[in-house]
Amino acid sequence: MKSFLAPLLLALGCGSVHAQENSVWVVSAKSAKCVVENKTQYLASPQEVLMLIMSACPEVDPTKALSSLTQNTALPGVGVGEAGAQEDIIFYTKEELACVATMNFDFDGETVEWPKEPKC
Repeated sequence: MKSFLAPLLLALGCGSVHAQENSVWVVSAKSAKCVVENKTQYLASPQEVLMLIMSACPEVDPTKALSSLTQNTALPGVGVGEAGAQEDIIFYTKEELACVATMNFDFDGETVEWPKEPKC
């Protein structure tokens, strides 16, 4: 009986870690700081659900932001985005962004973890 419970408990423990990992977006610290600093411009959008293109911050218009990320792939060595960033396009309601902007994050590292469903 004990041999059956050990793998089951281990699997349950790993499942909770996996679920925790899926509850956050890992984003560039530099871009996250920019979004927080420019939250007023993002919140002024007529859209209720905001499309945040993290590496294009402080551009708040999604069309302009996506256009700024296009690159000529014929040129070697020209890159887009920041190294280490896991997520570059995320979606928040205005209420969620306002909530995230009140949270304390350490912007000194390469990345920060933003909750996918912030609670304030």
